[in-house]
Amino acid sequence: MKNTTVLKTLGWAIVIVFLFWLVTTFPKGNTVIQQIVGANAGPIVYDHQYFLAGVTSGGLVATSTTVATYGAVAKDFRQLPTVWVITPNAETTITLPAAAFYELVPTVGDKAVVYIKDASAADDIIFDAGTGLTLLKSEDDAGVTIGEGLWNRLTVTRSGASAVVALLENFVAH
Repeated sequence: MKNTTVLKTLGWAIVIVFLFWLVTTFPKGNTVIQQIVGANAGPIVYDHQYFLAGVTSGGLVATSTTVATYGAVAKDFRQLPTVWVITPNAETTITLPAAAFYELVPTVGDKAVVYIKDASAADDIIFDAGTGLTLLKSEDDAGVTIGEGLWNRLTVTRSGASAVVALLENFVAH
């Protein structure tokens, strides 16, 4: 009989310790962390962030080409570049299809900015919209031309499941 009493007492002690551990380990009520101070729990953040000291982002992709036409693909933006330096060895037309930006802006509403530089001393780069991409610019309906040695800012926004809007802005050196 004593053996049964000891086992029952030990069993109740284990249950009480387990319940105490359960109550103290897991939070009560809302189990969603509302704000994390000093770090992020993963690569996706849903809270508004304040970067009071600024943010530095980077990545450079350099491309050299001799082709007259080129269709941009996902690997051109896979490293999430901030700057894409292109050195054409002939006037080159680059078509920007929406699919090229799916990895860069994976969710509807996502936005990314890539600065593009024509590193050539003599040849222009012409950008044109490809399938699923709406190219916005402050010029006519023709492709946007980047002159030799000049910069452009490409702001890309995912607008639908298979649609991307790109705003291409020219910068002129003074």
